[in-house]
Amino acid sequence: MHYFCSIRCRKRFQHAPTKFIETIQVLSGVP
Repeated sequence: MHYFCSIRCRKRFQHAPTKFIETIQVLSGVP
């Protein structure tokens, strides 16, 4: 169960950094 949760959390976290980086780029004024 913990292993399955780790996979789900990891998959969800793989999408989060992308939006997080895009937000930083927008705030930094980087296209």
